[in-house]
Amino acid sequence: MCVVMDDKKKNIVVLGAGFGGLRSALMIRRGLKKRSLLGRYRVLLVDKSHCHTYTPLLYELAAMPPDIVCMSAVADLVEHSIPRFVKRARIDFLNAEVRSIDIEGRCVRTGSSCIPFTYLVLALGSETNFFDVPGAREHSFVLKTVADARAIQRGLYREHDAHDGVPCVVIGGGGPTGVELAAEIKNWMPSCDVTLVEAGDEVLGNLDPAVSRRARARFERLGVAVRTGKRITSVAKNHLMCGDARVPFDLFVWTAGVKATSLTAQLPGTMHDGGRIIVSHGLSCIPESRELKVNPCVYVVGDMGCVLHSSTGSPAPMLARVALDQADVAAHNILESVRADEFSHDPDFRIFQPKHEYPYVIPLGGKSAVARIGRFTISGYAGWFLRGLIEFRYLTGIMPIWQAFGMWVKGLALFVRYRQFG
Repeated sequence: MCVVMDDKKKNIVVLGAGFGGLRSALMIRRGLKKRSLLGRYRVLLVDKSHCHTYTPLLYELAAMPPDIVCMSAVADLVEHSIPRFVKRARIDFLNAEVRSIDIEGRCVRTGSSCIPFTYLVLALGSETNFFDVPGAREHSFVLKTVADARAIQRGLYREHDAHDGVPCVVIGGGGPTGVELAAEIKNWMPSCDVTLVEAGDEVLGNLDPAVSRRARARFERLGVAVRTGKRITSVAKNHLMCGDARVPFDLFVWTAGVKATSLTAQLPGTMHDGGRIIVSHGLSCIPESRELKVNPCVYVVGDMGCVLHSSTGSPAPMLARVALDQADVAAHNILESVRADEFSHDPDFRIFQPKHEYPYVIPLGGKSAVARIGRFTISGYAGWFLRGLIEFRYLTGIMPIWQAFGMWVKGLALFVRYRQFG
């Protein structure tokens, strides 16, 4: 069955309703309206979920006590109805899981449908990477969705009750997600035995050393144990192995890495680490040397794609800010192609150039965080407040400013009320 709401309209299909997908669909729709082309083009957003997940807050939900008054309010800040969003923005939405992508046939296939496209934006994000560690998938909790966060939350407090308030929690992976979660669990459950295991020489090892040092200092104050230089080689029901060292646990959370969605393998081009496809600075994933019967306009934004810095060769990081910036470039280039087709206009395409360093904030439990802005490292309460400002900027990228401000104020009031100072 082929899904076409109007045979006279050309489809601009956006796969994935994360930061990059929502932003792309919104900007394309705005551009079509500005150019009076909504009668000829249709923007279709496709996602397997009914909700957009605000992933930066998942760790909050995972560590929060299940009976706390504000738990449902936090959940409302994490999940946002996609149908409600697209209805307001007047974007079409299909709730379906993408099964395959036919580039030459210009078709996206879901479970029972195929969706033809003239332009396509791929923004399906990433999935957990277990690096083929035996037992890791079977015996680990992960943190990618609201369901994952609630599963961790239930497990934490089940083990808390079963072990007289002193469960042994191990987190595998010392990147931002692992660090945030470890600090938050210890903040809510001071009696809990929390250990962070990291294969590298330091937690947050790919970030500025000053950030890593301040995270370590915060862990010492909280009482989070850190084992660095310990690569996990296998995971069993109640313990994991780091080489010959056995590390017992009551609950284990895997935060050691992510990889691009498996659908990326269906795309033409060269793969980078983590299954990401290398795309041009214009964000097209079609290699110039590839001979195709047709020349579809296919763009990749967010975690699926990898844009290499022109001077350093390093890839753009997998950050929400990067996805939003890429969405603007992809939307602009699609609209320029549309304008060229419709009005014989000479297109003025843009490129995306990764920055040497993006500002970032790592929450460290309670009203404490460490932020890196340019050459400056800010920690403690000031870092936590700065985190709120950065989140507000993210929100304005995917929703009207009035709605973003309302949500931001609601979240700020909630966390100020229920959190202790660092």
